[in-house]
Amino acid sequence: MGADLGRRRRDLEEGTAGPVELDRRSLLLRLGIGVPALALGLLGPGAVDAALADPTGRSGSTRSTRRRSGSTSSNPKSSKQPAGNPIDSITGPNDVLVVVGPDGTRLRNQNPTLSFVPASTLKVVTALTALDRLGPDFRFRTTFRLDGQGRLIVEGGGDPYLVSEELDLIASRLAPLAPAGGFTGVRVDDSAFAPGLVVPGASDTANPYDAPVGALSANFNTILVRRTAKGVESGEAQTPLTPTARDVALGWKFRGWARVNLHDADVTARYTGELLAAMLRKRGVKVGPDVDRVAGAGTGLPALYVHQQSRPLTEVLQDCLHTSSNFIANQVFLTLGLIEFGAPATFEKGAQVVRAHLAARGLDEGFTIVEGSGLSRDDQATAEGYLKVLDAFEPWIGLLRLHEGSPSKTGTLSGTRTLIGYFDHEKYGHLHYVIYLSGNRSGVRFELVRLFRDYL
Repeated sequence: MGADLGRRRRDLEEGTAGPVELDRRSLLLRLGIGVPALALGLLGPGAVDAALADPTGRSGSTRSTRRRSGSTSSNPKSSKQPAGNPIDSITGPNDVLVVVGPDGTRLRNQNPTLSFVPASTLKVVTALTALDRLGPDFRFRTTFRLDGQGRLIVEGGGDPYLVSEELDLIASRLAPLAPAGGFTGVRVDDSAFAPGLVVPGASDTANPYDAPVGALSANFNTILVRRTAKGVESGEAQTPLTPTARDVALGWKFRGWARVNLHDADVTARYTGELLAAMLRKRGVKVGPDVDRVAGAGTGLPALYVHQQSRPLTEVLQDCLHTSSNFIANQVFLTLGLIEFGAPATFEKGAQVVRAHLAARGLDEGFTIVEGSGLSRDDQATAEGYLKVLDAFEPWIGLLRLHEGSPSKTGTLSGTRTLIGYFDHEKYGHLHYVIYLSGNRSGVRFELVRLFRDYL
């Protein structure tokens, strides 16, 4: 390949770069937070920003004081509850409400061993396992090779954050490594993940929170497009409209703006290759028209370039927890299994890693885990188990979003509302709490946190 090209490759691989800039509004739109699929046309552009004002998704930093998980006694050593305590009036006998003080005192201890569906609070478990096993500075990798016919081989490694801006950064690194005549085509290889993976609990809808997983995925496996009488156009200046994106958009009946998921693994890998090819062409690199999905296409070939995600794991997880991204959580979950057991990644491999890690740290009480986002109703948890997880997650409390001033994580499925987190109380100090509410009472969990101040 030549000494000069080899030197340029080493310079690129050894260089470090900060994360590519990504507008927050753009991120939330790509994840579909606050805006249902196929609904943007009805909302209109002005309403999009309002819908994004308080993203919670579907499914901060505070003082950290280490403490014991505490006694499981149903008669906590605390002052008597005031008569007519409003906390009692908004919780039912089948709800879970456990609040623990710094010394282990149970200020509330309602149904601590009751098994419940955790919904998106399970993302905290996935995040903790990833931070412990991969490390906070871990970066996802995507490998690029050149075959004997001049085709660019793209091997996915499960990176959940190959957004358009990241792909443009990759194009800037690949451009000086391209052959003199450019690339004759692109071959995408997503065989690091098992074929036909279906996220347990996901529905067959266009919604971004039901986006498929994949070893090679762009923009969270979603597209933002605008459809008019004249045809289809990209909804983002930074994202070229590719043939696959156009075909997907034409498959849905809508007018105006829409954010939809790509639905199919074959489509997602090919779309990623098309986007990268378009960005290389923008940089003056010739790229042939064919984008083919071929497992093992680069076997035995040396790496042309290995791209490390510009964001460390901590930043990826913070966005996952703030936006409650099912896609990011399960990409991380599958990658845990991939690294531990090798390709192809499966949900069972990921579950084995998480279950074994929780057991090794003594955090596995009451957990049943089948995927990493909390979408599945086969996932189960107890307050006792979550209190131990909250203890272990203390060093990473700053990754959580604030609700009512409380670093916490919500969980929402039909008939299930959950909330776990931390609360600094003027009298009792740094508290850990677990809330599970049966039914669709979203506002009640936040009202409970507000009531902690005066009614514990």
